[in-house]
Amino acid sequence: MKNGRFILKAKLDLLSPLLIGSGKSDISDRDVLLDSEGEAYIPATSFLGVLSRQIDKTVADSFLGHNVDRDNQPLHQSYLICDDLHPISKDTSCVVRDGIRLNSESGLVENSAKFDFQVIEPGLCFTLNLEFIVTEPTYEEAKQVLANCLAAMQKPIYIGGKTSSGFGCLRSKDIEVYQYDF
Repeated sequence: MKNGRFILKAKLDLLSPLLIGSGKSDISDRDVLLDSEGEAYIPATSFLGVLSRQIDKTVADSFLGHNVDRDNQPLHQSYLICDDLHPISKDTSCVVRDGIRLNSESGLVENSAKFDFQVIEPGLCFTLNLEFIVTEPTYEEAKQVLANCLAAMQKPIYIGGKTSSGFGCLRSKDIEVYQYDF
């Protein structure tokens, strides 16, 4: 294949609460990111950030457009296109939870350290659409990146905030790969 596309489609089940902050604090101290219709979603950049750590750095730098010239200008755009991950159901369930900040030395709650944060409740299913742009020089890299993505999706993916506490666990299902030779 000299020119074409690999398309990877999947569904991602949310198994634990998801904390994807918007930087706003209208409802809580840390609100969930919402689209123009008021529904929570996972930005493609967040998902690609997690995936890029699963790919060999040299291949990732080349394929994802991270290589730069002597003037620190990108050599090309990324050969991987990812849509934002939107829930299949339009009934996004967000709740506000309480949190406290602990003093790392004493292990006690610090004064005035109560805060609240908004999370997306588990049970939602998100759609994933990845498009790998294939040209003659990028064919082998595209196959390697696709294989790495598929391998990473065989185990749970953690995304967003508080992942070390078990938040943001996504499990892939219904994975489909299409190849288009132009």
